[in-house]
Amino acid sequence: MTTVSQLHAHRRSMTTDVHQWARIRHNGAVLQQNGVLSVVKIGTGAYRVTFRDDVSIGAWHATPVQTERRVGFDEPVCLIIVLQPTAKPNEIVVLTFDLALDRLTRMDGGFHLSVHS
Repeated sequence: MTTVSQLHAHRRSMTTDVHQWARIRHNGAVLQQNGVLSVVKIGTGAYRVTFRDDVSIGAWHATPVQTERRVGFDEPVCLIIVLQPTAKPNEIVVLTFDLALDRLTRMDGGFHLSVHS
């Protein structure tokens, strides 16, 4: 028979934890972070994020920073893509896009990034 404490221990072991995360501005500046070594803005709407630990087996999640407004724009970034284009297990690239004239265009924009492992 399974005890209540065993069920709670099993539930905790099945829970996904966020170990590494960052809040990044449109210019690549890190506002807050845990486990992020560096962020490099590598082009318009493109950011290379290097983490302390391996993120290749985790799930990546990025959302726009809703409070960040850019000069000349009313809304924040509308689409974010996270990918791992290199063989480095602790590095990912984030691409941010805006919708202009019914076309997606890469645009600098702040975002929250987390890795669930």
